[in-house]
Amino acid sequence: MTPETLILAAAGVVAGGVLTWYFAWRYYKKQKQEAAAQAAEQERLAKEQGRKLDMLQQTVGKMALYLDGLPKSTGPVRTSFDLGRAAMKAYKWDVAIGHFKEALKSASGTQLVALYNLIGLCHDTPGRWDDALLAFEESRRLAKDFGDKMGEAKAIAKIGLVLQAKGEGYKAVGFHARALAMFAQLGVPFKLGIYEGYLSNCLRVMGRHEFVAACEKAGMTSEDAGKLADSLAKQQPVGPPAVSR
Repeated sequence: MTPETLILAAAGVVAGGVLTWYFAWRYYKKQKQEAAAQAAEQERLAKEQGRKLDMLQQTVGKMALYLDGLPKSTGPVRTSFDLGRAAMKAYKWDVAIGHFKEALKSASGTQLVALYNLIGLCHDTPGRWDDALLAFEESRRLAKDFGDKMGEAKAIAKIGLVLQAKGEGYKAVGFHARALAMFAQLGVPFKLGIYEGYLSNCLRVMGRHEFVAACEKAGMTSEDAGKLADSLAKQQPVGPPAVSR
């Protein structure tokens, strides 16, 4: 083999190596760009889903505040109630709870329902979810005993939101569904579309059987749960399928 041939052969090897490196670099760059685009899209979707879930929590959470007749009460109940609300506005949750517990000593009837709702809110806001659930469950129990449908519906709505915050979405769905049904029956002047859209998406993710089972565990009858599932199946899904076990 002549020197010229060796030089050409060597040049071919080098050129081949350069081309291989170039195409490998192009492939790597393309893969990196696609991965970055996919990550950006996932982040965008996560933010959008989070925004819609926040909307559910904020809108329903505000609606679920229940005061009943406390603002018109008198005596020790009114005094403690006013002090508790003032403490809430100052973000002094434990102080507020103390005042509401003091009000419980003189309260009666559906005032008790409202006070336990407020105590639940004071635990819920700083993230003491187990304590919040206990308070909302007591509010729900008392409301049922006193035939206070509105108080019961609002307690159920808050239980659903707290379970959602705890990451127990499959349990929360049943309470969201029951709250939706009760608010609709009570003719609450509130646009329930955010509930319906969210639940229709949960129904799509969970499937009808598991959705109905979750509703039954929250206290709905099998018939009512089935009717709600059929109605929601016709809705356009809105919001994130945040239904973790």
